[in-house]
Amino acid sequence: MRVYLPMNRVELADFLQSRNFSATSLIAPTPRVAQEYGVTELEELEYAALEIARTKSEHDGLELIAAFELVQHLSSDISEIDAGVLQDTFTLEWSELVALYRITSSDEELEWYDASEATTVLNLGIN
Repeated sequence: MRVYLPMNRVELADFLQSRNFSATSLIAPTPRVAQEYGVTELEELEYAALEIARTKSEHDGLELIAAFELVQHLSSDISEIDAGVLQDTFTLEWSELVALYRITSSDEELEWYDASEATTVLNLGIN
């Protein structure tokens, strides 16, 4: 399952060093997202979840979105506080990171980086 985590540069640097990250919320392509956005295809559903992550990132003043591919499915007991926004305690491993997205402007496309380019993203001078 693909999930998204808005984060800042300092959090990414800490994650890169420690190789794991604890989060209290994630953005996921849930059935509620499918219903609210009227999408059925997995790719469309993941894109809708990414857009939710972008909106949350911009609202919170964060410049990055980390995308993870989780092998295990998330528990059905997790609280979905808003469409796609899951709240619980999540521990993410570096090996689950598949991509980073950088928000440069609300008018522009997200910049995509492979997980192996995390150091490059950190060196871009993001605040």
